[in-house]
Amino acid sequence: IGPPADIYALGLVLLECLTGRIEYPGTGRLAAALARLDRRPRIPADLPTRLATLLRLMTADRPGARPTAAHCARELARQQDLAPRRMISDGKRTGLRADW
Repeated sequence: IGPPADIYALGLVLLECLTGRIEYPGTGRLAAALARLDRRPRIPADLPTRLATLLRLMTADRPGARPTAAHCARELARQQDLAPRRMISDGKRTGLRADW
């Protein structure tokens, strides 16, 4: 519990946003927790290198190896123009989504 756990959770949420899938689906909290012990999150190979590296760091097994929230914010701000996006509305800037 604490900031490293929050960074790990944020990494999983970002991964879900980019892939459209839950990384550790399960029938309950215990199943999802056990799945985390069995394997690392799958980071898509087609992500920009810096974004993939950040996600790997955010979901590192050792809490001490995870970046700070400030580091994540800086890196994500740098990444905002690297992820491919496409419009999902009728041409208005009402919604963008990653094209993964």
